[in-house]
Amino acid sequence: MLADKVVFLARGGYLAWFGPPDEALRYFDQFRSEKDRRARSMEFDEIYAILDDASKGKAEDWAQRYQEHPAYQQHIVQALQSAGYDLQSGSPASPAAACDSPRPFPPRSGGKAKRASALRQFRILSSRNLKILTRDRSSLILMLAVAPLIGCLMWPLSLALGRELTLEQSPCHYSGLPLNELNGCRMRSEVRQCEGRYPECM
Repeated sequence: MLADKVVFLARGGYLAWFGPPDEALRYFDQFRSEKDRRARSMEFDEIYAILDDASKGKAEDWAQRYQEHPAYQQHIVQALQSAGYDLQSGSPASPAAACDSPRPFPPRSGGKAKRASALRQFRILSSRNLKILTRDRSSLILMLAVAPLIGCLMWPLSLALGRELTLEQSPCHYSGLPLNELNGCRMRSEVRQCEGRYPECM
């Protein structure tokens, strides 16, 4: 998983885990049966099934278990204390931390919120997608190479199936002569007789 930290919440919003993904797999793996451990390795989708299993505890029990785990002290308590927060009061312990803490938005005045124009939204989304594509160069190269690659594959495939790659426009096609009749005329050995019937085709 491409993530530094993951969070799992039990029903009701109780915090069941917050920490690295590999530690989360080891943490919830201990709540599986021995049969499940032997059958397959732990996956993230099984964590939700474990949290919803009433036989393994309620949502409050999961929150209590996590608070008693060392990961709670490491990833929550120590992280908040290093940021200058007082866990007892829930507020910053120093003026410096108070300046760095996010401030609530001021109350919005009456009236409808101003919406961005469609052109501005298109420009923002386009620039965001371009940044994503330029950062992932392997996907960008693959996306640009797909169309020429398909064209190169279709050429020998069409030759193998015996299909014509190009179709020449004949004057007979515009004069009302059916194309299948024109092809049959060219395949005959009586070329002179065909020329006599349709002199404009030759």
